Amino acid sequence: MQSSIGRFVVWTIAFLVIAPVSFLLWRKKLLKVYAVSIFFASFVIPLIVLPGFVTEKIRVSPKRIEIRVGFWFSPHVETFDLEGVVSIYEVGVKQEKARLGPTKLYWMLEGRDGTMRRMGLPDLFNANRGEVVRYLTKEGIRFPG
Repeated sequence: MQSSIGRFVVWTIAFLVIAPVSFLLWRKKLLKVYAVSIFFASFVIPLIVLPGFVTEKIRVSPKRIEIRVGFWFSPHVETFDLEGVVSIYEVGVKQEKARLGPTKLYWMLEGRDGTMRRMGLPDLFNANRGEVVRYLTKEGIRFPG
């Protein structure tokens, strides 16, 4: 998906720049203590960060939405049951800690009986929500203004 691919490329480029530059600084004995630390710390990128992007998934079916995000060794999986959902409203909430930061988006799932459930939209989902909206609209779920 768009968000995952873009972040994967940026982190890969970061590793491909940071590792060799810090290695050269270490070998030339320039800023040796920092260069050694940065060189070894840069391997966190291919060992922990990049595999997490590969495992991120959004699965949408007429019955549920499953979102899998997080690190490969400790993924966070959320499942939202769509049985009985008639409408979904998008709500933006300004982050309290980040005055200038982005607005956090949520979907409020309205059931036939009038109950509302909140669904947080992670970055990967947010980047592809247009496709999800089109699919769910075809399945009969409304997205009022």
